[in-house]
Amino acid sequence: MIFTRLKLNNFKSHEHTVIPFDKGISVIVGENGAGKSTILEAISFALFKQHTGKKIDDLVRNNANSMSIELEFTSNNRDYKIVREKKSSLKSSLFKRTSSEGGYVHVCTGDKEVASEIRQILDIDSDLFLNAIYIRQGEIAELVDKTPAEKKQLIGKLLGIDSLEKAWKNLLPFITDYESQLAELNGKLYNSEELMENYKKKKDELESLKDRGHELEEQIDEVDGLLKEISENKRNMEREKEIYETQIKNLEIEEKTFAKLEDEKRMVQEELDKIREAEEEIDRLEKFVSKLDVYLDFEKSVTSIQKLKEDEKEIDDKLDSIAEQKEIVSNMKEGYNKYLSSDEEINKLSDQKNNLEKELATMAKLEKDKKELLQSIEDERNDIEKFFSKSKDKLDDYGLDQDILAKIDDF
Repeated sequence: MIFTRLKLNNFKSHEHTVIPFDKGISVIVGENGAGKSTILEAISFALFKQHTGKKIDDLVRNNANSMSIELEFTSNNRDYKIVREKKSSLKSSLFKRTSSEGGYVHVCTGDKEVASEIRQILDIDSDLFLNAIYIRQGEIAELVDKTPAEKKQLIGKLLGIDSLEKAWKNLLPFITDYESQLAELNGKLYNSEELMENYKKKKDELESLKDRGHELEEQIDEVDGLLKEISENKRNMEREKEIYETQIKNLEIEEKTFAKLEDEKRMVQEELDKIREAEEEIDRLEKFVSKLDVYLDFEKSVTSIQKLKEDEKEIDDKLDSIAEQKEIVSNMKEGYNKYLSSDEEINKLSDQKNNLEKELATMAKLEKDKKELLQSIEDERNDIEKFFSKSKDKLDDYGLDQDILAKIDDF
């Protein structure tokens, strides 16, 4: 990271200050209170919002209503600019130059967003910056007058050792958990032979289930063939059923017609009886009336009788047709019964097919359980290998003797 330009407006003692940083080493010289440390604090504030005041308002120059800092720097051959402005509230923005001759383009706005981008660009955070790069005014001078214990504490603070001690304390629960996981993995190692035996048994069971599955698939194919054949027979029977039902309807219509004709026949018979009675009456009265009138009445009666005979013949023809329809219905009744029995057979085959499909689903679940078991064994084996690898690396880092490390490898 190389600073190229710093611009301060109403920042502490600097009213309007622009500092260009040339190539090479820059030295800031001035009397006490001239604002040398303020320049470094402005850089710290621009990068990480770190300052020595109790609040940000303490950074604003007296009798001023606003304050701003612009810091331009180069990192990884890219030019950046940070702008922090304090008016009613603090506004932070980050810009990046697109080319050597171009201007800056906006990257992000907001304290969290700018802080995140700065950490990614510089690959350091505020604590590392303060401990290793920038030491605040007075902290080195304070070290001279301290006792050895106080010097140790202050140096630890400057170098971040207290953070390391705190990190070590926070790490102890993880080490304990790590050791418990080690004991658990050692226990699993002793059970590996039992797991392999279970794996072999499961594998044998799976092979047996696969053979059974092939048999079930063949049976399902046979059942599917029978279902197709029965479905075809069912379709044929459904067509015959439709014909049969049509014949039944026709028969019902014919029966209604027959009943109607029976009524008409009865009425005709009654008319014939009346005609006979009339003929008898004519014969009795023939000697009392003129022959012409009797002849005319007789001719009408004959015509009526002929018409009634024609109606009787038509009725007999319809009765014959009804009898034929009854015979057809009787012949088709056997096929209809076969159709009903085929429905029962289809239901039985459907139940058989459902049972076979359930067995296949059970086999699929067992296959899935086998894969999960194999994956679990593989994961545990990988965990064990990672554990021994990490343990060896850690022990090597602690300077453990190579002979002992060799024994760990043997183990």
